[in-house]
Amino acid sequence: MGMITGKRALYDSQQDNVINLVEWFIKQSFENVIDPAMDIDEEGLESFRTIAELARHCCEKEPNKRPDMRYVVHVLAPLVEIWKPAEPDADDMHVMDLPVSLPEAMSNEQHIRGCHSGKLGAWKNK
Repeated sequence: MGMITGKRALYDSQQDNVINLVEWFIKQSFENVIDPAMDIDEEGLESFRTIAELARHCCEKEPNKRPDMRYVVHVLAPLVEIWKPAEPDADDMHVMDLPVSLPEAMSNEQHIRGCHSGKLGAWKNK
């Protein structure tokens, strides 16, 4: 939520009171949560919509209504390819050199665990 909005978890509003980002984010429309400083194309906008929907579901009050991490990774993995930088930053020391792409690794993990993709569509339509 912080990356999409450009706000901190707790931030000062214009009325000099502290606002909880999660509570604010959930009450807002998608168009109101995006940081206006971001220059986003149509493909990026759809990615942000997916991330925003996922973030809302991850913040459900009842834990049994939140998605598990396998589902979260399944939703985010395809976005890694879209948002991958064109040129790696030589100063970035936190880059992992994976033997396979993240979507391929997820596919392998799902095959090993016998996970089926039907869960994705079922949860997304709730």
